[in-house]
Amino acid sequence: MIETKGQLIARKLKSTFLTLLISSIVWSLVTIYTDEEIVYHLAEHFYVMTLFYFYYAGFIVLIYGNLVSVLTESILRKWAGRFMWLYTPILGLAGAAIGLLLPYYPFIIAGILTGICYGVLDKWIMYRWERDSGVLIIFIALLVLFFLLWGFFYVTSPILPTVKA
Repeated sequence: MIETKGQLIARKLKSTFLTLLISSIVWSLVTIYTDEEIVYHLAEHFYVMTLFYFYYAGFIVLIYGNLVSVLTESILRKWAGRFMWLYTPILGLAGAAIGLLLPYYPFIIAGILTGICYGVLDKWIMYRWERDSGVLIIFIALLVLFFLLWGFFYVTSPILPTVKA
């Protein structure tokens, strides 16, 4: 089946949203477990950090990531059709470009993993579209995971000690 421009844009936006939700949840979990200052109100920290990373990385992935993705896919389709397997590794390398702006090792690794995640999800959504299958289940599963983690941190967060004057 030939993909129209509207279907291409819809696929890229779905891949962007799913990638951002996955990477922001993972980055928030890493931050909560590695930051020794976060002890109380874990649910609030998880919620706020997930939203912060979603919007912070969202701008980068929405503009830069989608541009690289569309260019890479069109170039590979036009000149190297049998090398479409290079799509995901190229996106992973493009994700490392954040290291040129912010030379911080964890950002480089996060960029590579986000690029690879975007490539895998994009190809998976295209695979599902070619077979007339939906992708709603992964949206629901990620949102359920987010709310379950939020609830887990709410229940397991220690109570603030009372201060008596």
